[in-house]
Amino acid sequence: MKFEIGKTEEEDAAAVAEMYREGSAFLRASGVDQWQNGYPALCDVLADIRAGTSYLLKADGVPAASMAVVSREPNYDKIYGGAWLTGEGGNYLAVHRVCVKSQFRRCGLTGKLYAFAESLAAANGCKSLRADTHKDNLAMRGALVKNGFTECGRVIIEDGTERIAYEKIL
Repeated sequence: MKFEIGKTEEEDAAAVAEMYREGSAFLRASGVDQWQNGYPALCDVLADIRAGTSYLLKADGVPAASMAVVSREPNYDKIYGGAWLTGEGGNYLAVHRVCVKSQFRRCGLTGKLYAFAESLAAANGCKSLRADTHKDNLAMRGALVKNGFTECGRVIIEDGTERIAYEKIL
């Protein structure tokens, strides 16, 4: 299978939004109260595309996995019950909204996304990658640890809920 990762184009936005709907259903079936309020949706994908932060992994030309990579995450300014590996502020990229299409789960695509994010971070002179996830999202927590991330503490996101924060030094 041939894999390629690049910026998401608007013609692929609906496919990414469908991945998010599948991801939401997967989380619901797993008993995880994350992505259960209509987020992320097509408008979020389009906003990421317009901001230049959405990336799509295609497997043999088929949309298979997606993520957003941002240069600053305001929710990471304060961390509770721990500390960032690279300190407050830090020079990092943050990875958000990682999602794999159901037919491609358990094929190592999350690792490919994180490796690509690492290359973006290195190219931008960043020292680390950061991410966060719901405490009950065991699949993502496992993927983060498997890909070299360390649990650092807790952050509070826009809706006031707590997320487990991770960082990987490059």
